[in-house]
Parts: sequence; structure tokens; C-alpha cells
Amino acid sequence: MQGCQQIIVESDSMKVISVLNGTVADSLALGMIAEDVLQLAFTFSRVKFIHTSRLCNWVAHRLAKFALSSSNNLVWFKEPPTLIQELLL
Repeated sequence: MQGCQQIIVESDSMKVISVLNGTVADSLALGMIAEDVLQLAFTFSRVKFIHTSRLCNWVAHRLAKFALSSSNNLVWFKEPPTLIQELLL
């Protein structure tokens, strides 16, 4: 991933963050997803997994809700999708 080598991954799920940080044993379903996330994390020079309050995580919440209702794989470059623009201001 050219241009982006250090990232911070935030989640409002303490269990997810604990699994990704290796502080809690993972469940089978979460473990498979966590394994994929951790493999992707190795492509960056530095990754931090941080827990954040759901109140501070509205952008991720709205994107996740949209993803559940979408049958397409979408990628946005340069401009954020319109569904989250007002939350970024």
C-alpha cells in the first residue's frame, strides 16, 4: 500500500480490539476475521489497534451499516463517500 505505511485501526468493540492486540483468546468466528485483519496489517510498517467509544465512531458505524445493505464492493479514493461527508466536518 503505497503512501500509507502507518495506520490506526479503531473499533467500538473492546472484544475485537483485545483479540487483534492478542490480549484475549479469540472465538472461532471472530478468529477467522481477526486472522485476515492481522495478515493485512503485516503489509504496513506500523499498525495500532485502539478501542474508541461508539459515540466517537459514527463514521465507521455508518459505513458498516451501508456495507450490510450493499451487494457491491466499493473503494473510495481522494473524496469520502457522500454518506459520511457531513460526519467528517
